[in-house]
Amino acid sequence: MLRSTLMASAAAIACALAAFAAIEGSTPVTAAEGIPNFAPDNETGWVLDRSNHDDLLPTGTSLQGDAVFPRLLEELATHEGHRFDLRDAPDLIAPLAAAALFATAPTTISGVQHARTKESDRISALAGELRKLGAAIDEADDGLRIEPLPALPHHAVELDPHRDHRLAMLFGVLSLRIPQIEVLDPGCVTKSFPDFWGTLDRLRAPEGSF
Repeated sequence: MLRSTLMASAAAIACALAAFAAIEGSTPVTAAEGIPNFAPDNETGWVLDRSNHDDLLPTGTSLQGDAVFPRLLEELATHEGHRFDLRDAPDLIAPLAAAALFATAPTTISGVQHARTKESDRISALAGELRKLGAAIDEADDGLRIEPLPALPHHAVELDPHRDHRLAMLFGVLSLRIPQIEVLDPGCVTKSFPDFWGTLDRLRAPEGSF
């Protein structure tokens, strides 16, 4: 159980970090930059390339259901409207919703009504908290429609993860792009990644370079 929890949290932060590397145009995301990289593997699809950052993530961490995430990020870089059915990978709703804030066209995420019964109602929580950043978000029973942010906020913004460790980690990674964010209840990450904030501090780039 502990190993599966660690793997899940590693996949969560890896997807979030990949999202914001893509947002900033850091291609490819490399271990040398201190951010986990995705590498192809014949048996498990996409796995984390752990070279030079053994202290960050567990050995053999597999993205499993998150394996499609790099492809979703590629789609967000296109100029068409984006529609994603995540019924087979509901835990991707948080990093994908955050990445959609910086897409070139509106994004619709559907098929994730079961995300309402996770550690929080992730659909409602994401809609409410990301709106604090100035995002236009429509909430549906099974997902979200997200307009790209018109501008980054320049004032302090408190984001509440609703006691959900995945949302807390996502908001933390989002603060790499929007440093005005303060994450409430940071201790909720101890469920799956007790050293998350220390890890984030080690990954935090000098101002203006992320």
